[in-house]
Amino acid sequence: EPLERLAQDAHVTVLGIIHVNKADSADVLNTIMGSRAFTAVARVVLATLQNPNDPSEMVLGQAKCNVGAAARTSLPYVILEKHVGHAPDGRDITAPVIEWRGTSQKSIHEWQQEATAKARGASVAARSHLLEDVQWLSDFLEAQPNWTAQCADISLEASKRQISDKRLRNAARELKVVIKRTLTVPSTTEWTLTVPAGVGPGATTPGVPF
Repeated sequence: EPLERLAQDAHVTVLGIIHVNKADSADVLNTIMGSRAFTAVARVVLATLQNPNDPSEMVLGQAKCNVGAAARTSLPYVILEKHVGHAPDGRDITAPVIEWRGTSQKSIHEWQQEATAKARGASVAARSHLLEDVQWLSDFLEAQPNWTAQCADISLEASKRQISDKRLRNAARELKVVIKRTLTVPSTTEWTLTVPAGVGPGATTPGVPF
């Protein structure tokens, strides 16, 4: 508010740049880092976000306007690299440039709602995969002597079921799998199951240990 009064007294415009938080919100103004008070005191708020249908493209739009009509459209753009000259040693000098891609009939609020819905859908799908992966890994390790198997063998069997290494690691973390290197030559990595999925007092999540 003091900065706003200063701008009024000096007849200048103050441009503030702030990041967004990780809140899962369909309201653009609720994603502003720190506090919604930042957008409350501003007369105009512009927001930019990634196109949920094309990660290479960004969208700029008006999230708030107290000095005119609210914008019903937005401006898609991409950031490109452009050659702008040569350094004294002959090296190329490049700079980022914005290439505007016309006008979108969606407002920035509609883009945010679409992005949030897509993220929530991806989160639900990821959780579903995690539960399936945890159960598979638990069953696989339970069938091994001492509930232990070589990492390479686990990865091979997982790949046959189209379970990526990332998903496999997430399942191991959820199950509290013990991972250690052997003292053999050559050394290998072993995964040991401590508690099967769904086992343990009050186990409502996979792999809750005793």
